[in-house]
Amino acid sequence: MGGFRGDYFSVGSRDQYSRQKMRLEFEHVPTKKKVFFPAFIDMFSDAYNSNWNAEDVYGRMDPIANFINTRRSLALSWHVPADSYEHAAQNLQKMNRLISFLYPLYDAKDGDGATAINQAPLMRIKFGNLIRNAVNGAGLLGYVNGFTFDPDFEQGMFYGKQNSRELEQAAAFAISLGEFSRAAELRQQAKSIQNVDMEYLPKTFKVNFEFNVLHEHSLGFQVSSDAHGGTVFTFGKKDQNLGDLNYPYAVSTTPGIAYDASTVDAQFERQTDLLEDKYEEFTGSRVIPSAKPGRLFERVRGDGFPQALLTKGILGPSK
Repeated sequence: MGGFRGDYFSVGSRDQYSRQKMRLEFEHVPTKKKVFFPAFIDMFSDAYNSNWNAEDVYGRMDPIANFINTRRSLALSWHVPADSYEHAAQNLQKMNRLISFLYPLYDAKDGDGATAINQAPLMRIKFGNLIRNAVNGAGLLGYVNGFTFDPDFEQGMFYGKQNSRELEQAAAFAISLGEFSRAAELRQQAKSIQNVDMEYLPKTFKVNFEFNVLHEHSLGFQVSSDAHGGTVFTFGKKDQNLGDLNYPYAVSTTPGIAYDASTVDAQFERQTDLLEDKYEEFTGSRVIPSAKPGRLFERVRGDGFPQALLTKGILGPSK
């Protein structure tokens, strides 16, 4: 049910899933069961909403706003196409499993007494670098408001009569291979279709859902000091390897690119201060600043030393 072994997939679906790695992964947290879909994405929306408690005060034009939290929610829809009867049947089986993920895990009870919920139906969802746990790369944890199953009847359907005998034979074959859990599923499926006269399988259908994220790591900025006494703002905890340039969407960048304008400016300021100290120590006189406030030199070589001092032989890189 999870991957492509034994599946009847079209070439396009297999290419989307295996070669291009365009796949949606859903995991039911209480049971650890998973289901995968080739990601024929139709709509993707990732919303971040900050909640504030605004209190109006007499005589004040603007309210006093107190920050509460920032929440993340996803809305996603994708198409599930099929090019054969077997492919359509498996797509519908995957949809059945996905819908079952909306239900909790209960404690087993003997008799007809009421059962107690053991675990709520939380899910993990993963889609490349766009939907993932930003710290460890696992599926993003949260809860789903519900799934919408939308068959496209204009594209037609496959149909035929149910055959429970074939499922019983498949269950026996699964037992011979030692796949007892698969055999139990097939036998359960054979019993469930005994009263069905005709089977209809959409050639394609669309799935919609909304997902509310539950973060498993710290968010927000923390202030600390660096080795030179400067102020450093870190996004998330230091041991999480997070960062405001890599959350929530992981992006592969070189160190030379992964800086914003303020970061580069702050580094240049510290570099300038160090060069001023070296110049004063060498010459015994103060440095005359350039026309730009906070700037010592217009031209800086790749190794960080001012071109003007290098030309005059006053300062050079350490050996």
